Amino acid sequence: MGQKPAGVRERLDAEEWSRFWERGTLTTFEGHFSENYDAEIRDFWWSQFERLGPDAAVVDLATGNGAVALLAARFARENDRVFSITGVDSAAIDPARIRAAWPALAPDIDAIALRGGVPLEATGLADGSVDLVTSQYGFEYGDTAAGSREIARILRPGGRVAMIVHHADSAILSQAREGLRQVSMCVAEERFLRLGRRMTKLFRGLKPGPQRGGLNWTPGAVKVREELMAAAARLERHARRPEVLQEDAGFLEFVVPAVLRLLEQARGSSPANLERAWGEIEGEAEAYRLRMSDLVSAARDEAGMAQVQAEMEAAGLAPPAAAPLRYRGETLLGWTLVTHRP
Repeated sequence: MGQKPAGVRERLDAEEWSRFWERGTLTTFEGHFSENYDAEIRDFWWSQFERLGPDAAVVDLATGNGAVALLAARFARENDRVFSITGVDSAAIDPARIRAAWPALAPDIDAIALRGGVPLEATGLADGSVDLVTSQYGFEYGDTAAGSREIARILRPGGRVAMIVHHADSAILSQAREGLRQVSMCVAEERFLRLGRRMTKLFRGLKPGPQRGGLNWTPGAVKVREELMAAAARLERHARRPEVLQEDAGFLEFVVPAVLRLLEQARGSSPANLERAWGEIEGEAEAYRLRMSDLVSAARDEAGMAQVQAEMEAAGLAPPAAAPLRYRGETLLGWTLVTHRP
């Protein structure tokens, strides 16, 4: 992507994360996992919950729509435990919306307390009140030093911490970097969105005539159309490359058809409707760029994990153990991190 221009943001704010979670997805991986996390991810969490007493207090930091909290509720339900489960997130979280999106999970949703607008660095929970603090792909997005101090404050002596953290070399990060490449191609290299906007305006101004589509195409409109369609063809070829399909061609698969479809509708739409549609496309493109940039900036390499481990020790927690996590035995998905309060 190169050096970022001054003023270009790379992190989502709480309001933008709130809009993301409004989609109703349980995880940040839209279109993946049939329900909630499974395989080695679920096994990791099961191994943590198995160590808890029958009435343990569990707090999930940066919970999103509650994926890990729901796993804790499911474990408790299936193993005759009665956990007190709280999920906190700086974003706005709506349990009713989650319940509507996932009716089969209603018993577990009802068993947890989801609190939106609560940062992980200041949970508001009582000192020494928690048996297990969890977080998956969330803690690293916050102030990890302040978050470590908050964890040490709310944990009971002997209470534990278990996390899954984004790994800088994981398959997730590879997909995120490909996504950012696709955004750069559309916005900067091919100027596809800019050409689409310009073509929409020119197309609406064409007069009836004997040329393509019963219109009188001006030389300027012909030139812009040729540039736009050539850019679309190059973007579509990139999306079909095997190595791109292996990562994720989702951004291009959304934005190219959306722009071409809007162009087809341009002459039959009002200027206000067109502007609203363009705002939606450009807004979704920017939100996607921010999500991918946020992910890349939050991920941790070995040095980054060592920093988190040092911050936790400085906060009074035992020396944390970190290890790579592989999904279905092959795909690197993150780091596991476990520690406890002495």
